[in-house]
Amino acid sequence: MKGKLDQGIEAYNRGDFGSRRVSLGGVSGKYQSDAQAYLTKNPRTTKAKMAEGAADLANKNYSGAASAFAAAVRI
Repeated sequence: MKGKLDQGIEAYNRGDFGSRRVSLGGVSGKYQSDAQAYLTKNPRTTKAKMAEGAADLANKNYSGAASAFAAAVRI
């Protein structure tokens, strides 16, 4: 199972979300929670929230920036 987890994480890091889903979907046992964390992560959403926070920060909308950055952290 550790091998499938590692394959899934490598697929996630290179942006191959189809392979990520296949590799991580088959993980069970003690690594299942780690696999589920990578299955639910969406880097595009995280990057979008970080960009939104940076734009709000540049526009001195500090509460909006804090909210966007907090959302990125939750993702």
